[in-house]
Amino acid sequence: VMQSWLEASAELQVHAVRDIAAGEELCLCYIDPSYPWEERQQDFKENFGFVCGCPVCSTPEGSQERRTSDRNRARIQTLRDALAAVRDAGEGLRIIQQEGLVMPIVTAQLAGHAFNMTLSANKLDEAKKYA
Repeated sequence: VMQSWLEASAELQVHAVRDIAAGEELCLCYIDPSYPWEERQQDFKENFGFVCGCPVCSTPEGSQERRTSDRNRARIQTLRDALAAVRDAGEGLRIIQQEGLVMPIVTAQLAGHAFNMTLSANKLDEAKKYA
């Protein structure tokens, strides 16, 4: 879910960005989800006073799943940091989808960059995927 604060009405507005199963717990993203597990947990403890128990943060320590997730998230951060020079922004979009992340601003940045790169390479059919 994505949330936004409506100052005029002093309300928190929550939007589903995918289908939600009956009884499924909804998790709000307090921090940048591209941080690796250790940084996310430290940020949660220091700034919010809790340990996150969402499905991604609950993966077992040392597990292949956590290592893969941290590696993927580090790659997303690398792509974000070097967005101007990224030749394959589609890789970032694939990783975001693989991780099940909800990062609309980053997704929009990567999609826009992928669109511009493919359009400038005269790959019109591929550019349409990112439009």
